[in-house]
Amino acid sequence: MKKRAKILTVTLFAVILVTLVFVSARALESATERRVLHQYLSDALSPVAPHFSSVGWEPATRALVRPFTEYDEYRVGRAISMAWQAHASAMTTGHTDILPDYFSGVALQRAGISARQAVEDGTQMVILRQTARPEMFHLDGSVLQVRSDALVVRYATEGDRLTYFGMGEDRTVTTLMNETTGWRVFSHERVDVAPIQTDLTGSDIPEMAGLNYYPAETPWRGFWPEFDADLVRADLEKIAELGANSVRFFLPRADFLDPEISAGNIAKLETFLRSAEDLGLHTIPTLFDLRPGYAPGTWAEDVRYLETVLPVLQASPSVVLVDLKNEPDLDYPAHGTATVEAWLRTMIAVIRQDAPDLPLTIGWSAASHGGTLVDLLDVVSYHDYAPLEGAAARLDEVRELSGGKRVIVTEIGESSWSVAASFPGSEAAQATRLGDRIEALQDADGIFVWTLHDFADPDASVVGASPWVRGLQSGFGLLADGDREKPAAETVRTLFKAWLSQGATN
Repeated sequence: MKKRAKILTVTLFAVILVTLVFVSARALESATERRVLHQYLSDALSPVAPHFSSVGWEPATRALVRPFTEYDEYRVGRAISMAWQAHASAMTTGHTDILPDYFSGVALQRAGISARQAVEDGTQMVILRQTARPEMFHLDGSVLQVRSDALVVRYATEGDRLTYFGMGEDRTVTTLMNETTGWRVFSHERVDVAPIQTDLTGSDIPEMAGLNYYPAETPWRGFWPEFDADLVRADLEKIAELGANSVRFFLPRADFLDPEISAGNIAKLETFLRSAEDLGLHTIPTLFDLRPGYAPGTWAEDVRYLETVLPVLQASPSVVLVDLKNEPDLDYPAHGTATVEAWLRTMIAVIRQDAPDLPLTIGWSAASHGGTLVDLLDVVSYHDYAPLEGAAARLDEVRELSGGKRVIVTEIGESSWSVAASFPGSEAAQATRLGDRIEALQDADGIFVWTLHDFADPDASVVGASPWVRGLQSGFGLLADGDREKPAAETVRTLFKAWLSQGATN
């Protein structure tokens, strides 16, 4: 009787576990579908960046009959910026009904033709920023002509393939009409173009053993709005105490784009980098985190984000490598491989132009993407959450694709989250599995563990609503309940110190 009861109990427990796994898997599938739909809608509903100017002004080279004031610079700069963002959107969608809001006369006709032709041909042109100077301003303020140097990207796609990509500096002449509802582009001519040349930095990248970092109580979207300098410094001290010499962290696009909040967050970023430098920690800032989409009409806004953060990163001795984008390959299904690749190439070229001393990488989600854009990057990096048995082989494969460049695994991790009876994990199992993975990847030039802390309430808007995924995400930390070290902490400390010590003697 007791034996039968035991069998029934075990069977019931197994059924519950199988049901839980099935339900969680369906929830994950549903959450993934919603994420892809959300990303698609983000591109569809936000084709043009809102209310900002990508135009910088230089003084006129000759006297104008009507003064061109700072307010004129603001109004005309916005009009030009919005016009070209709308044009980029029309070239993507073929919907030209937004063009009359920004163009008139011959420019409207030509913009419509080019937009419709672009959809047929799979071509795109995006004006990222301009430096302009007024050449003629009519006395009654109705007509303005400007000469501009514009940073322009042009590319072509065929299905999921990027068939052409080029970036240059166009020299242009633009005439605008001040109509009843504001300035509109009346004519636009390109008079010359100079190609943009970009080179690798040639910088020597140190070997790194590090952690990915968010504070325990404010991960993801909460980090910069709730930034606590003392708490962050204490956490960086803990990272150093765990034997790490590096930290990877994230700069969400939204936190450094809005002028109303970006100045305060830049000051927080400077504080973070100073604290890391004081503690002897290398840093890898990861750009464009949580970027909502890739609509070409918003790329000029991305350049503005770069212009905000790059000077701070370039000035910090702690920054040894910049990760352009976290796991962009996961965005391929929603936004298209060719579009994402064109965006990556564009942002790489802008960074090379504005901050040529900053080495670049891209944190691919899997080793299978290790050869993507390798010729444009200083370091190859990827994440390794795939089965442990193939970890060393995957590293070897990426090394074959790297062209002799350093290879860094910027995320590995094991969750200690347990539903029941150490399923799917436990703190002891986390320590064992994490140690085994670090040893399997010991030939890498850098390893970063996800993450310092457990998170009691993972951000559902980032990781999804699936209880299974949120549960797993809650338990990846080396520290739980604030300061308590889990067994994995000592495992990482021992292996990191041994690995860095061996590297120093080689």
